[in-house]
Amino acid sequence: MANGESVKRLIEQGLASLSLGYLGSRLLQSGEMPQALSDALAKSSAALYFERAVPRGFHRRDLKRDFALAQENPRLGLFLLQGAITNLLVLVGDEVKRAQAHPREQWAQPLFELLRHLRNAAAHGNRFKFRAGEPRRPAEFRHFHLDPTMNGRENVLFDFIPPGDVLDLLETIHSHL
Repeated sequence: MANGESVKRLIEQGLASLSLGYLGSRLLQSGEMPQALSDALAKSSAALYFERAVPRGFHRRDLKRDFALAQENPRLGLFLLQGAITNLLVLVGDEVKRAQAHPREQWAQPLFELLRHLRNAAAHGNRFKFRAGEPRRPAEFRHFHLDPTMNGRENVLFDFIPPGDVLDLLETIHSHL
């Protein structure tokens, strides 16, 4: 059952995952590699495996190739972090929606309304798509405010609200739970 604690746990895990992704991207940009990682990549079997259902088995990623690609493209780390932030917004927004089944005043706060709209933008083409009469309640965090004239605005994440502010929003939500 989703509740405030499950939302907090998801935010904590998501932010920790973003930190690890950031550290990895900085490592790739520096061109320096810890010896253990260098040793692992030197082995021809260095791969990351993801289980798959159909056909039964595993999808294999060649880490040496991926590492070389990341070194050739310094913006790859930023791309990965933006994707991770987008996914985290969707996951947290969905968890908050499940938790809202349990009446609590906090869910009506403006920062939760903003989260709802950011989640929807993240899940639907990075664009605000308001239904008639939305936003229904004040949707705001710091100097970010939504109003009906913003319907259709594109590049919500990371032009309207930069990545650092998204992370601040999630940490503020965490502290309110």
